Amino acid sequence: METLGPLRRAVAEIGRMIGAARRVSEQLGQEVASIVHPEPDGPADLVFSGVSFARNAGTRRVIDGFDLTLKPGEWVALKGPSGVGKTTVLLLGAGALSPLGGQVRLGDHPVTQCSPGTVTLVGQRAALLRGTVAENLRIVAPEADDDALWAALAAVALDDVVRAKGGLSMQLGPRGAGLSGGEARRLVLARAVLRKPLVLLLDEPTEGLDHATSLRVLAGLRAALPDTGVLMAAHRAEEQGASDRILTLG
Repeated sequence: METLGPLRRAVAEIGRMIGAARRVSEQLGQEVASIVHPEPDGPADLVFSGVSFARNAGTRRVIDGFDLTLKPGEWVALKGPSGVGKTTVLLLGAGALSPLGGQVRLGDHPVTQCSPGTVTLVGQRAALLRGTVAENLRIVAPEADDDALWAALAAVALDDVVRAKGGLSMQLGPRGAGLSGGEARRLVLARAVLRKPLVLLLDEPTEGLDHATSLRVLAGLRAALPDTGVLMAAHRAEEQGASDRILTLG
């Protein structure tokens, strides 16, 4: 059973891996002109114009004729029951999915042509590597000094936790072993703070956190990224309450 356990988990992940590989393949197959990364001159609107998406040709559309303009510094929460398409909207906004119809643009450019990190998606799964806390943070900001790392950790209410567990040199195991699920999620959020994206896409960012910590994290993100537009799938009242407006799907 110890041998078969990892195999069962791998089989369960095959569908997700195939989808990811397909998206990478599509990106690699684009013409050279499409992989030039234009940069907006400054803060820019993220605009969904008549966007539709279906998981497979001929199947029901998960999103149909979706319109949204996210202004710089604005927070918008996507509300609705599970399966209504909140995560799909985030993936379209990040350029990880291609719309069946319509466009997703950042300023004057298709979001798929923008530089990596300009639009940053933090999903529900914490993507951490074996190594120190500092190494996991400097993946996105190699030149960041220790003060910048601590500031990012403070923004997501994780600085005291990291200090208590050994500081920036704390060693993490595979997939962030050594941190709880909520702590691992906050470390990924700290990494997003270091990126300083124009747009931040969050998928239920405070899931698993208590009320007080959720409020600290949301307030810290807003203070650290005042000009960043934030679009999030928001299930919890704390997330919806932190937003400037709520858009109900379904």
